[in-house]
Amino acid sequence: MSTRSGPEERESQMEPFYAEDLAAIHAEGFGGLGAAAAGLVLALLGEGIAGARVLDIGCGAGALAAPLSEAGAEVTGLDLSPDLLALARLRAPRATFLEASLHAWDPPPADAICAIGEVVNYMADPRAGEAGLADFLSRAAKALPPGGLLLFDAAAPGRGSSRSYTEGPVWAVGSISEEAGETLTRRITTFRRTDDAWRRSQEVHSLALLAPDRVLGALEAAGFRAEVLQGYGELVLPAGLPVYRATRL
Repeated sequence: MSTRSGPEERESQMEPFYAEDLAAIHAEGFGGLGAAAAGLVLALLGEGIAGARVLDIGCGAGALAAPLSEAGAEVTGLDLSPDLLALARLRAPRATFLEASLHAWDPPPADAICAIGEVVNYMADPRAGEAGLADFLSRAAKALPPGGLLLFDAAAPGRGSSRSYTEGPVWAVGSISEEAGETLTRRITTFRRTDDAWRRSQEVHSLALLAPDRVLGALEAAGFRAEVLQGYGELVLPAGLPVYRATRL
């Protein structure tokens, strides 16, 4: 296994990206997407899950990795956020976790590769976009055998501007999303109680929007047969967030 990260990659990620507070809130309140995707992977692999090599790219706090590793899969998770990775290691102790960008990692041989939660869109690594997706798909194709599974979602034009607010017992998070051209920008404000005080944090995330026809074209060019799903199992995703289920030819 090798990584292709270097000083240039580390310097490019200067802004906070799922730092401590947002990572903790994400782990506690936003694991449903990963859990639903894990259910679909378990259904697709069936009895083959035991011993299956699964790469969980953009693994977050381990919502996908935990049920898959508990079912017997050999899971390797990858994420840019050390705070999310620390939580993932607690949640899925049987899995292996690495800190790296999907755009700077040569994936090892795998039976299934997952990238759940707009992972391929995030511009925390400036290589995100159509060219970055094509390069990732090429490397994924080399890692998978014929019939191997690739499962991911990708925010598309029409994802839309929006405002959201969610709160838990000791936290609250608000997000303002603005779509402009081929970019979606999210301004995220969190409030989290630590000891006897509340702490306020802010992050700005930019996503490169990827048109479904271009994604399907890139999948075909990389050697995949693909179909577009509306969500993961019974979890239907909003407009502008299609799911791609692809099989290595």
